[in-house]
Amino acid sequence: MIRLLLVEDNPGDIMLFKMAIDELSLEVDILTANNGSEAFEILFNENNELPNIIFLDLKLTKISGLEILEEIRCSHRLKRIPIIILTSSNYEKDIYSSYSLGANSFIYKVSDYHEFKYSLKSAIEYFSLTRN
Repeated sequence: MIRLLLVEDNPGDIMLFKMAIDELSLEVDILTANNGSEAFEILFNENNELPNIIFLDLKLTKISGLEILEEIRCSHRLKRIPIIILTSSNYEKDIYSSYSLGANSFIYKVSDYHEFKYSLKSAIEYFSLTRN
């Protein structure tokens, strides 16, 4: 079973993500963090099993996705987990900053649901091959 952590504060986007995963019939366990604080609680608790892949929204309240990305990449325990930025931002600066801080991939929250769903599928299949 592949463990996914979705860090997303928009309930509609969480629902869309989970619906897409259900329709793809992938064997995954999805854990959701609604903000950066919740993500840190999950990731930095030594008793928690780590996710295999993290899907991270950039535009979060309180702690930005870029700040979370930076903290994860500074952690010896977490730095090898693939992080996929999941965002509606197409600002070149966000893309550059994400990759500079160690993001593995970028998926846009597009208006075409099927495109979004198959982008998720491709990312999960690809990055699940690299897990330990």
